Amino acid sequence: MKMVQHLLEQTGISVRSAARLLLLAGLLGTGMTLPVGLVKAQQQPATLYQQAKDFTLKGEWARALEIFRSVSDTEAPEAAGASFYVGVCLENMSGRDPEAFESFESMRQRFPDSPLAREALLRQITLAGVLGFSDLRFREFLATRLESDDDVVRHQAAISLGRLGDERAMEGLVELVQAGSSEQRMMALEQVPNFDEDVASRLISQMQRAAPDEAMRQEVADFETAMEAQREERSRNERLLRRDVRVLMEEISRKGEAWTREEILMHGLYAVMPTDEFVAYIQASQAERGRIYREFWEGIEDPHPETPENEMEREFLRRIDQSLQLFSEPWTATRSRFDAREWLTADNPYSPWDARGTLLLRYGEPSDIFIVGNNQEEWLYGHLRVDFTVHKYKLNYMRNAIFPGRMSMQSYPEGYVEANYISRPRIEYWPPPGLF
Repeated sequence: MKMVQHLLEQTGISVRSAARLLLLAGLLGTGMTLPVGLVKAQQQPATLYQQAKDFTLKGEWARALEIFRSVSDTEAPEAAGASFYVGVCLENMSGRDPEAFESFESMRQRFPDSPLAREALLRQITLAGVLGFSDLRFREFLATRLESDDDVVRHQAAISLGRLGDERAMEGLVELVQAGSSEQRMMALEQVPNFDEDVASRLISQMQRAAPDEAMRQEVADFETAMEAQREERSRNERLLRRDVRVLMEEISRKGEAWTREEILMHGLYAVMPTDEFVAYIQASQAERGRIYREFWEGIEDPHPETPENEMEREFLRRIDQSLQLFSEPWTATRSRFDAREWLTADNPYSPWDARGTLLLRYGEPSDIFIVGNNQEEWLYGHLRVDFTVHKYKLNYMRNAIFPGRMSMQSYPEGYVEANYISRPRIEYWPPPGLF
C-alpha cells in the first residue's frame, strides 16, 4: 500500500482520480491491471486524453465528457486541455450551454496561464450571445468584456452583444467598421437590424462617419438602403398576411359547438399543405377535395414505397390525433383583448390545438423539449439541425407563436428559419422517439 501511495504522489494523481482512470481504462478495453496501471500512471492521463479526443471526432460527446472530466481531476500536463474540452463537450450536447459556460469559467480560473484560457473566454462570449436572450447576467458578462485590452475579445463581445440588440455594443461595432477586417466589418453591419429602429438609425450614422474610406462609406450606405427595403417589404407582407390569413381562418373556422372530423382534418392540412394547394382544396367541391387530397399525398415521398399505403399519410393522421390529445387544453388565464382570438380557449373557433400542434404535424416529436420562459418551450429537432421557441396555448395562424430557437438564431442567417421552417407549410417524416 505504501508503494502504491508513493507512486501516486510522484505522478500527482489523487487516489480518487486514479480509481476513476483505472476504471475508464478498463472500460476502454486496455486490459490494464492494477500493478501495471500504477507503474504507468504517469502515461495514463495522456492515453485517456487522446482517446477522449478521438471520441470528439466521432461526435460521441457523452463518452468523451466522462473521460475528459477524469483527466481534468489530475495534476497531469493534460489536465488543462481536458478541462477545456469538458466545456467543448457540454457545448455540443443539447440543452447544456449554461453548463458549458460555467465549465469554461472554471477552466479559466484554474488554469489562467494556459494557452487555452483565452479560447475558453472566446467560447464563453459566443455562448453568452445566445444565453443572453433569456438571462440578463450573460449580457452583463459581455458588457464587461467590452473594456478588454485584447482586441479579439473586445470585438467578439461587441458582436455577441449586438446580436442581443444591446446598445452597449454600439461603440465596439463602430470600431469594427473603422478598423476591422472586411469580414469583421460585414459582421458588425449584420448586427444593425437587431436593434430598435431609432437605435439602428443612429448606429448606421456613426458607422458612416467612422468608415475609413469612401468605399466603406458606400458599403454602409448600401447596407442601410437594403435594410430599409427589407423593413418595408416585411411590413407590407405582414399587412397582407394579416388580411389574407384572417379571411382564410374565417373560411376554415369551426362552425358548430364542437369540432367535426372534417374540420380537424382541414386544420391539419393547413399546417402541411402548400398554401396555393390548400386554398384550392377549401374552395373545391367535396369530390374535388378528395382528388386534391389524394394528389397531395401522391406527391409526398413515401418513406416505405415497398408497402401499398403511404406511411407518411398514416403518420400525418397519427399526429393529428396526438395534437388533439396533447395540445387542445384551453387557456383560461387573463389575456389582452387585442389578441384574444389568438389564444386557444373553449370558445375560440380558429384552431383545435395550439402552436405546438402545428410543429408536431410538420416535424413529428422533437428530440428534446426545454422550458425557456413563461409558457414558452424550446423544441429541438436534432436530425433537422433546427430548434424553435413555441408559445403554449397560443395559435400560430398570425405567425406570432413560433420563432427560431437559440441554436437556430446562432446557426442561421436572419430570416432563414422563418422562411424555410416556420412560414412554409411542410411535413417531414421521422420515426417518433417517444418523447411524449
